[in-house]
Amino acid sequence: LVLGRNFNVMLDKIESFYNELEDKVKERTAEILHQKEEIEAQRDQIEEQRDKVVKINESLESAYHQIEDQNKRITDSIRYAKRIQNAILPSREYLQHVVEKHFVLYKPKDIVSGDFYWASEKANKSIIAAADCTGHGVPGAFMSMIGNTVLNKVVNENGIPTPNEIL
Repeated sequence: LVLGRNFNVMLDKIESFYNELEDKVKERTAEILHQKEEIEAQRDQIEEQRDKVVKINESLESAYHQIEDQNKRITDSIRYAKRIQNAILPSREYLQHVVEKHFVLYKPKDIVSGDFYWASEKANKSIIAAADCTGHGVPGAFMSMIGNTVLNKVVNENGIPTPNEIL
């Protein structure tokens, strides 16, 4: 009888420990599941942010290539304008004919320039101009083209040879 009671008490204790352990396992499992859900939510947020960054990066890369292409086209156009601007400058041979002893120091700040030199010969007189138009780059180059055209018109077409009348 005593042995039976002791056995029943032991069974009750074991069952109590088992139930306690079962409750702890359920509690820990619930905690782990909650942590898993949080981690999955964080992973989803990170993946969304990564996808946004990838899209932004693709957009930036596309814009960069567009800008790079536009810059190349603009630079190519300006280089071609330099060829045109250089074509209006007097040749070395012509300068040698107009003024035997001379030198030219022509160093534009940009690809094209508002600076130019010009020469002509009228009535056995050498007429030379070194001009600095307002502005640099493309605006200055336009001004230099205008200046060159005006000098050609005034001196070569209208035959005006004196500096005060040219100005």
